[in-house]
Amino acid sequence: MRKALFWILIGFISFAVLVAIIFGYLSYMEKKNGEDQEVTESGELPEYIDKSQRDSLANLITMKDSLIAVKDSKNDSLTNLIQTHETTINEQKQNIQELREQMENNQNKSENIKSLAKTYESMRVEDLRPILKEINDNTLINIYQQMSSRKRQKLIQALTPQRAARLTTKLAS
Repeated sequence: MRKALFWILIGFISFAVLVAIIFGYLSYMEKKNGEDQEVTESGELPEYIDKSQRDSLANLITMKDSLIAVKDSKNDSLTNLIQTHETTINEQKQNIQELREQMENNQNKSENIKSLAKTYESMRVEDLRPILKEINDNTLINIYQQMSSRKRQKLIQALTPQRAARLTTKLAS
């Protein structure tokens, strides 16, 4: 029994010494890694990297910086190009909107002229004369073109001979 206790005591002491050695080694490695990180964070390369490797790394860093500058320049150019295209698109959208409004106005005018032409078709020549004196030639031409061919003669009859001749000349050209 004494021998068993002796061997247990030696095993326990050996175990404690082994744990202390491992703990000491791990603490040493952790401290060393902390120092390596501090050196790396300060911008200096570790001592185990020689001058040619340092120069190669410096060249790689310079090339990387150049590539980044080129990509930044391309990015700026593309951003400007996108802005230019967006401006052009917005201008074209505005032009389209204006053209739609003009088209609606022209359709409304066309409908109004058709309606006026129907009204004038139903009127007598004597009733048309005073009205036609106040209408300009272009409007009169538009109304004339919307009237049926049978009713156009009433419109011409309601005009003075000089104005009928002028209107005929404009319609023929």
